[in-house]
Amino acid sequence: TYGEGRMDGHREGLKDGKAEILLHLLQKRFGPLPEPVRVRVQEAGVEALTRWTDGIFEAGSLQEVFAASVSDR
Repeated sequence: TYGEGRMDGHREGLKDGKAEILLHLLQKRFGPLPEPVRVRVQEAGVEALTRWTDGIFEAGSLQEVFAASVSDR
């Protein structure tokens, strides 16, 4: 239905926005990002994106941002 389509669009927009912000922060903190990292972030779900964004400030390396991750979706 129309309402469900709008909600799906809202969720997808939220996910895309979180991914864009995370990629920006990762690049500011750790420098140029390898393509596999970009792909992983763009394909991740909202929960993983939130977890990674929260962890960016404690992580000492790009690998540490993703280390505690059990599932990306």
